[in-house]
Amino acid sequence: MFDYLSYDPLMQIITFHSAKKSWSEPCVSLEKWFNSLCLDHGCSLKGRRESFQAICKQRTMIPVIIAPEAKNILIPTGPIKSASTLWLQFSSIQSLQVHKSKAVITFYDGERLETEKGRAIARTFSNLFCYLLKILP
Repeated sequence: MFDYLSYDPLMQIITFHSAKKSWSEPCVSLEKWFNSLCLDHGCSLKGRRESFQAICKQRTMIPVIIAPEAKNILIPTGPIKSASTLWLQFSSIQSLQVHKSKAVITFYDGERLETEKGRAIARTFSNLFCYLLKILP
């Protein structure tokens, strides 16, 4: 299990991060990788995004909802197409603290991450909880 991932488009590598270790895998495109994960769970990435947008009316920083039942969801810390954006694993997050424009994310394994765009991340979390309440039984 990982806490968050990053993508290097020049090297075409996804790096998975956790408190104990980090590891990398080759990946031609992050969007194709997300789409293949979503398809493995019954819906395309485009379908998952459109569903989230229709229910939550959010157009930016849309989470990738791979398997909602298992809480396998990746939440961006910035613009989706930006190489500097980190993708947080929802099921690994213990707490989120927002201080003005910064967010401090604490993971269950003790890892802590401080990011910019705290309010936007908090809005994404809030919308994600509303979304999950509407789609899950």
